Amino acid sequence: MSQPALKAITRLPLKRVATPAPRTISRLDALTAALAEADLRVEYAWTLLWRDARKLELLDWPAFASRVHALLHDLETSTELLTAMIPISA
Repeated sequence: MSQPALKAITRLPLKRVATPAPRTISRLDALTAALAEADLRVEYAWTLLWRDARKLELLDWPAFASRVHALLHDLETSTELLTAMIPISA
């Protein structure tokens, strides 16, 4: 069944462009990036704790406890990331 209402479409000449092959991130690179992020979180939490320690008379104890908890969690995360990096970095 022909469709006379459709007109012939001229083809556009396509040029091939060299594109770089997509690079997938290695496991070591992913762990390194995650460790850098965890390190920034540790630094931030430590800064907040230092600021709180300078104003003990005005300290919000529940917030302080939460910050300590976050710092310990981020330190544990950093330790796990470093442990995961040991076998693949050698």
